[in-house]
Amino acid sequence: MIKKLFNLKKLQLDQNFSIMQNLKNQVFALEEQNEILAHEINTQGVSAVGAIRDFYALEIHKKNLRQMMKNNLGEIGALQAQISIQNQIISQLMKEKEQFGYILQQQKIQKQKEEIKVFENESSELVQYRYIHG
Repeated sequence: MIKKLFNLKKLQLDQNFSIMQNLKNQVFALEEQNEILAHEINTQGVSAVGAIRDFYALEIHKKNLRQMMKNNLGEIGALQAQISIQNQIISQLMKEKEQFGYILQQQKIQKQKEEIKVFENESSELVQYRYIHG
């Protein structure tokens, strides 16, 4: 039973590591997208003799890019909160896994002690038998 619980905690731990890695990948993708957007904002322009509407259109485009960056930062914040929660879950699962691992180890040691005791009893009985029937 303890071994099944140990394996269950191990599986849950692996699943949560996978979830956390997925969240980190999403954060990385959003940060990359923000870098691209920031580069676009800084490098786009119009010709020096462009019409006023060209400047207006460019400013609207830059405003939209800034809003996209702001939205991405909000998503990154939400994902960071989820990563923090996953870290807490993983920490708890690791503690539980270690506890079950310790219990398994203690059970194994106890079983070995019992086997040694049985072996010693059999050995002493054999010695007694030989001594008696000698």
